[in-house]
Amino acid sequence: MRRYLLRLGDKSTVGGVVIEGMERSTHLGRPLTYIDAKVLCPVCNTTGVIGWKGPHRSATMMGRQQALEGDVCICMCDPPPIMLASQDTAWHEFAAHEMEGAGYGTGTARETPKNSVPTTYDELFELSDGKGQPLREVYYTVRLSNGELIHGVTDSQGRTMRHTTEGAHTTRIYLGHKAEV
Repeated sequence: MRRYLLRLGDKSTVGGVVIEGMERSTHLGRPLTYIDAKVLCPVCNTTGVIGWKGPHRSATMMGRQQALEGDVCICMCDPPPIMLASQDTAWHEFAAHEMEGAGYGTGTARETPKNSVPTTYDELFELSDGKGQPLREVYYTVRLSNGELIHGVTDSQGRTMRHTTEGAHTTRIYLGHKAEV
């Protein structure tokens, strides 16, 4: 099955619009977009981000993973809207067993996931300074929208620990020591 690359201006199933892309990585003149790029959602009136859903090939642009049709918009909507590609000439190809394992059908045409709402999310964050250098061994606190706090220290590549949540959450990251967040 093909999963088409997303670009700046592509929309979600509820009309959300991708507002970030890589100016130096284009397809047919439009910047490609990436996981964690911003999406304006007209339904919940928030700025969400593109979240990873389903299988992906390792394909980065300037260190950012390409976003694909079928990824989700992580905003305040429940269930999360599905991202839709506006083009059908650039894609990643996946075998049937790769798609079935991710909850998709086995056809070759565009399909939506059988279960389009992820039940759990497993995330880590890569923290960097304004020059793109990793923030190594920096204390951080992750605050989820349900009030849960996760504390840790970034690794040598500026990455946080992985944390798993049930359902989508808005996440805030605080750097340095905070008595209260």
